[in-house]
Amino acid sequence: GIRCGKRKQTERKKETRKKPFSDYIKSAAGVLLSSLLENLKASSVDEDTEWTISEASSFCLTFVAEIIGDAIITPAVDFISKNIGAVEWKHRNAAILAFGAILKDPHKEAITRITENAISSMILLLQDQKPQVREKAAWVLAKVAENVPDSLANPTNFDMFIMPLIMSLKDSPKISYQACFALRQIAESLQPKANQITCLMSKAFRPALQALWENSIRPDAFGESINLASSSFAAFTDIIHYSAPDTNSLLEPVFKMLFDTLASTNNGTFSNIAKAKEYQALLCNALHPVCSNLAGKIPFHIADQLVDMIITTFKERKNVFDEGIAAFSGITLGSGKEALGFTVKMVPYIVYALQHTDDATLSRAAVGCISDLSRGIEENVAKFFPQIIPPLMEKLKNQDTDRTLKLSIITALGDLAFTTSKDFAPYFRDVLDILKSASVLSLQLQTEDDPDLHAYINDLKDALISCYPGIIFSIKEAGDTSIIDPYVTDLFQYFTQLCTPQHAHSLELVSSVIGIIGDLAKLYGSKIKGFLEQATIQSAVEELEKSPVARYRQLARWAKNAIANALKQLEKHLIPVSYTHLTLPTSDLGQISVVGRAVRKEK
Repeated sequence: GIRCGKRKQTERKKETRKKPFSDYIKSAAGVLLSSLLENLKASSVDEDTEWTISEASSFCLTFVAEIIGDAIITPAVDFISKNIGAVEWKHRNAAILAFGAILKDPHKEAITRITENAISSMILLLQDQKPQVREKAAWVLAKVAENVPDSLANPTNFDMFIMPLIMSLKDSPKISYQACFALRQIAESLQPKANQITCLMSKAFRPALQALWENSIRPDAFGESINLASSSFAAFTDIIHYSAPDTNSLLEPVFKMLFDTLASTNNGTFSNIAKAKEYQALLCNALHPVCSNLAGKIPFHIADQLVDMIITTFKERKNVFDEGIAAFSGITLGSGKEALGFTVKMVPYIVYALQHTDDATLSRAAVGCISDLSRGIEENVAKFFPQIIPPLMEKLKNQDTDRTLKLSIITALGDLAFTTSKDFAPYFRDVLDILKSASVLSLQLQTEDDPDLHAYINDLKDALISCYPGIIFSIKEAGDTSIIDPYVTDLFQYFTQLCTPQHAHSLELVSSVIGIIGDLAKLYGSKIKGFLEQATIQSAVEELEKSPVARYRQLARWAKNAIANALKQLEKHLIPVSYTHLTLPTSDLGQISVVGRAVRKEK
């Protein structure tokens, strides 16, 4: 089936990639591990040393663990057990480094069991007399949250470590920084699942936010090497972003605190005038999840004032910054349709972010804001189409546009089409041409030797499949399929290929494709009988029906019924099935560039 074929392909690639190296490492594992573990003890007495022999050994040990897997557990655990309670602080530090190095690759059940047993030791080490040990203890809790979150999901373990971790925010900047990082990872790992109204982090929500706020304004918040203001606000924002609904009632005083502080940065009363501009960005970034979670509870006049404050910061700084645009997004989501009253003031700055900058982060924030406008003011966003659609299309066609930004634009176009239906009609043909071009590229590009491009192409497929439902719904609402009729054959060829092991990188993708096919079955009925009866599509539906995931099974049943009902209809004006490969004329590929340039990696 789809999963089996994809799994075998992945396994073969892993074997091919590792085979030239893994045997050498495995054969030398005994000597290599002994040397690396021993060198973990070579910590520097100087707290300010950035890179030590012990940290280099830990770095190498992480890669050895990736190669030899479970074989690292016994020697590493023996080393940790012997050194975790040692009198010599360098040995305790070495035990923590060894623990952090093995968290990612060994068997999850084994490492989860080890982690649960080690949590109590890590909590004690958060209060160790040596700052180097306290720093590493906070660091390893972040690694645990990232790689073995189940061990922290135990309520007993959570209650043991969360308050000591929050208290460690008051420690030296290096330790506080690691504590911020740990809280970010923990908030993400323990976020509530769908329909859950609470989660473990809810009980620590108020004290964590209070401690992080105080941490962001402490006298040494802007150190030469560590920016605690930034790391504290990052954790502050993530805790709110990943919070459960039962914490929303606590956000009104948080909103007021952010609102008042932002106002003070504009009127000259802020305590740290020299850093006011940086705080403006941090405050705006935090406002996004706060406003989003307070949907319907922010009075219009307050939201309007907040928009004016952000615009004032743009004017005083003589530039538009992405955090300000992100705040616009949150305010829009929090205000709903009432946001239409101040959207007219925001749109010029959103368009500026799209048209007049090479900053992909800023442009991405603008695209996200456009999607949020469609969710906030809904169909009213169509009033701003003449200003926002042309720069979006121009970005898509520009070969120099960051390629991940293009994915965001494709998704945004689907959101706009879905929300505005008939009002999107003037843009159908241009958007369908671009989607067709992107579909071709997502199947034709060879990515085996380029992992980054391979990941990007998978993301491109996901973006396309998230966009098509909005377009199809919009066309259905317009009541005229003549616009999409010429594209139906190419669409089905593309969807069929996405259901094959070669191109189906996940069952999630296949389920989305089958959902779209169900929509088309309802839209066209028996006119697309030849497409609906294809064996590949039928097999994909059957694969979803066998899935252990309930929503996949439910979607498969819905699509199966939609297809069956379509096939029962009287045959009329059949669209002929073509089995030729999906292609585009060369001229079209030249005019519409959807891949774009890669993001330049920072050194």
